[in-house]
Amino acid sequence: MTEQYAVGAELGSGPSSRVFEATCRKTGRVGSLKLLHPSAYSDAEQQRVKREWAKQATLAASDRLLVPRAFGEIGHALWLFRAKVDGVPLDVVLGDGPVEASQAITVAVEIARALDELHTAGLLHRDLKPEHVLLRPTPGDAPIAIAVIDAGLAPHIETPSPYQVFGTPGYVSPEQIAGKLVGFRSDLYALGCVLYEMIVGAPVFTAESVDELLILHCSAPRPAMPATLPPAARDLLGSLLAIDPRARPISARHAVLALEAALHAAGSSNRPQAAQTSVSTHESHQVQDTRMAQTREAQVGKADLNLGAIQDALAKSTLLGIPQQTPTAPRPQAMPPQPLSDDTNPRIIYPPLMQQAQANVAPIPPINARGYASIVPPTDDTSPHIAIAPTIA
Repeated sequence: MTEQYAVGAELGSGPSSRVFEATCRKTGRVGSLKLLHPSAYSDAEQQRVKREWAKQATLAASDRLLVPRAFGEIGHALWLFRAKVDGVPLDVVLGDGPVEASQAITVAVEIARALDELHTAGLLHRDLKPEHVLLRPTPGDAPIAIAVIDAGLAPHIETPSPYQVFGTPGYVSPEQIAGKLVGFRSDLYALGCVLYEMIVGAPVFTAESVDELLILHCSAPRPAMPATLPPAARDLLGSLLAIDPRARPISARHAVLALEAALHAAGSSNRPQAAQTSVSTHESHQVQDTRMAQTREAQVGKADLNLGAIQDALAKSTLLGIPQQTPTAPRPQAMPPQPLSDDTNPRIIYPPLMQQAQANVAPIPPINARGYASIVPPTDDTSPHIAIAPTIA
């Protein structure tokens, strides 16, 4: 690693990683080098991370995703190198208060497009939140530019659940908490949480403890949708925050189209004030990495958590009580994904068959534990699954 990169000062450290300044000796590219603590990831989890990083590398040309430029292993620790990107983290912008509705929807459109690129590559983010969205400087009246970071590096949440839950408590989907299959719509739930926070200026739910917060996401009635939104946007936000993933948009691409329609209904496409700031005032990605390495990952002792309360809430959850439906007619044969014909850069949309069930992550679902040890009983779901890249030697 040191033969490839000139490693500089340590920018920060946290429970799962350390971050250093780094410069690629071959290209002179300046960036940051993140070193994952071996104790934070099991061997199986490290293999998953390497597979996902390999897939993310194919998205290096993306304008909306900040993915590893290179990665490897030193000893038993994984490392990744990312190029420097200037931008203001969305949580910093929200520290000044809520964002005007049309501006918030504009940002959400760009986030959904980034998720669409991830999902089309067969990847999930698993930890979307304001800290992982950078608002990037744009010249003049150019559209908003964003960069979504840290896909696939969801931290472990200390919880007494029989499943190991990964993510951030304020943005984790009910199915992630319940140990259910995690698919595209889990990221869309987090998108709804981020959009709600942009408009209201506060998270969807707040609680004094992690277990109470998880219970609220699993079973509490959703808060009233902001009155500043037009009816179409309120309906969309409500669907993004649905407990049952089948009530959410069927894909990130559909979320993009719905958000664009909501933006049109809002009657404005102004850019957030933060995006109009001079480039010189933007937080560099290294500084942002320092702050993120010391992020507010929940550190709660197991003695503080109420296992019985969580289990009771999960048992009463709408998500866990979905009845099995007996098909009255044979399912149609699976169709291959079709490109959108009216898009100059065709994106993949999913055939009607996938609209009948939540996308599953294969080959060993669910994503609920280090190493994916739990096996889901077979069902009659014949929808296509997301293929995971082969293990890297």
